[in-house]
Amino acid sequence: MIDIKQDNDGVTISFDNEKQQKQVRVDMVIGADGIYSTVVKHIFTQTAPAIHSKENIFYGIIDNIDQQTSINSIITAKNTLTQCFGSGGFISYRAGNNGQLMWPAKYPSVTPPSINDDVEWTKMNNQRELNRFLTRFPQSHPIHQCVVATDPQRLLHFGLYYRQHRSDGWHRNRICLLEDSCHATLPYVGQGANMAIEDAISLAMCLEKYNFQMEPAFQEYYRKRFNRTKCVVNMSRYLGLFSHSIKQRVVPWFVKSDMMIKMVEKELYENCPVPIEKKNMVK
Repeated sequence: MIDIKQDNDGVTISFDNEKQQKQVRVDMVIGADGIYSTVVKHIFTQTAPAIHSKENIFYGIIDNIDQQTSINSIITAKNTLTQCFGSGGFISYRAGNNGQLMWPAKYPSVTPPSINDDVEWTKMNNQRELNRFLTRFPQSHPIHQCVVATDPQRLLHFGLYYRQHRSDGWHRNRICLLEDSCHATLPYVGQGANMAIEDAISLAMCLEKYNFQMEPAFQEYYRKRFNRTKCVVNMSRYLGLFSHSIKQRVVPWFVKSDMMIKMVEKELYENCPVPIEKKNMVK
């Protein structure tokens, strides 16, 4: 999307896919285009930049995990999440039977990874950063096995960002925001995708309630979602700060105990926009 304009009758969106430009006319637009939202830039004249959390992350995906005999079988078991603590955060998880294993590994950094228009330069720089990062871990650590088994094309390297909440609403006339475009969060509570789903449900309910009258529906959607999403964004941010500021030997104890889960359980269950069956999150 390269441009978006609205009037009393609708919204015109302009797209450019490098081969041709195209315009689409619609009644309303729901901007769910992420933390660097193009929609936000067009409808809000003043928008603060995303905030770097002073942490970066490597994120790898290993395909055909069942054929990777060099990786510890403990972390490749189906429906398994493994978390390691030490000089850097490392998590591996395998969900379902699709044969993939995902492994994010984060590390502190005052600046985000360097990027360059030269793809080869960026690739080489990322490799240097990865090699430096791996020195934090002993050779017996599973991250070394995961890195070797990961195709370079399936490895991402980026900074972790979040956004301060907008206090001036999430819509302008016929255009409304959803998910990271209005409340981007850090990953420490694991609620980013959930918040997007809740946004969509809540917005749909508001539009139905007001028979698709956009102004009252968008206003109520904002009122319903603001406090909950702000709480999750702040919770994730503070949990990240907490885990980095205390001694490393305390972190595993804190995670294994039910203290952390109970801290978020009430918010996640009781303030969900639709009734859900409450399950015990602590095992």
